[in-house]
Amino acid sequence: MPTPLRIVGNVPLHLQNPDGMQRLQIHYASFNGSMGQNHLSAATIAGLLFSRQTLHAVVVFQDERTLLILCLLKRLLPFLRWRLYAIDYISLHPESRKAKVLARVKKWLLSKTALFVLHVKHSAGYQKYLGIGSDRIAYVPYIAKQWSKVLQTEDHSEQYILSCGRSRRDYRTFIQAVRDLPYPVKILLPAQGALAYHRSEMIDELSRLPPNVEILQDDGSYESWLRIMACCRLLVVPIVASSMYAEGVGTYLAGMALRKCVVITRSEAVNGILEDGAAVLVKPGDPNDMRLALIHAWENDAYRERIAATGYEYARGLGTESNLQERMFAAIRSDLVKNILARQAG
Repeated sequence: MPTPLRIVGNVPLHLQNPDGMQRLQIHYASFNGSMGQNHLSAATIAGLLFSRQTLHAVVVFQDERTLLILCLLKRLLPFLRWRLYAIDYISLHPESRKAKVLARVKKWLLSKTALFVLHVKHSAGYQKYLGIGSDRIAYVPYIAKQWSKVLQTEDHSEQYILSCGRSRRDYRTFIQAVRDLPYPVKILLPAQGALAYHRSEMIDELSRLPPNVEILQDDGSYESWLRIMACCRLLVVPIVASSMYAEGVGTYLAGMALRKCVVITRSEAVNGILEDGAAVLVKPGDPNDMRLALIHAWENDAYRERIAATGYEYARGLGTESNLQERMFAAIRSDLVKNILARQAG
């Protein structure tokens, strides 16, 4: 087996850990030779096609367009020997007729991807709509980002319920759940354009919010986001039912790292992952179930603190960005080595 394995990709800078790559005996290079995350270009494609150096794998982080282009290349040019891997591939249940047709095309193309490294354990949606079976999925748990900044964030312990995040959030259900509750509620939102892009369910309720709900905006920095989160009594992460991706995982892990009691919709981000009391799980699209969970967690100090403590230990045990990077590339290396050995034996 060749050592080291040569891999190129678009993994972002904070997940490029040279020491971890060295331990895994991987020589990693970014597309176009830069150190940051970047997209596929004509020059990159030419390099992948005509490089004189042996290339073992190409890794695509989140970028669906790049992944589909490379899948097409693999279909059109069967002599390409490098294997294709996807990290954190984002997908939704196709609901419209157009989306369902597009899903069939994606299914045909994505069959050329050897392995999907995902932050979900249950992948029925990926199997049903994209033909990605469990044999082509490696579950790698996500992490609470930037622990040094989390530890520097002071907890002012103000008494409000907070919901935040932009990716596929079900704010409609959340607002219905907290309407007329005797607790102050804050929703931390990005620009409305970002909400629309990420398909959060906000509808027109911004114009007719209950009197106990206030809209907040931070300054766009991670530190500001953490400061606002550190002041809440309960953190709520409402997820739309159509999600089959790990929506809200970064948000709920940040809350856990800040020792907050997290209430989150049952979704692929938690199914089979947070089943041991690390968070309060509620039914998707059910404002009454969420309302009852919020009341119980707000009123019962011992219960709320137990959930927060369990969540903190879970988040802390996941480690840092370096641990995440090594887990992701260890899964890729394992599949790649298995394939190389099989080819040599054949």
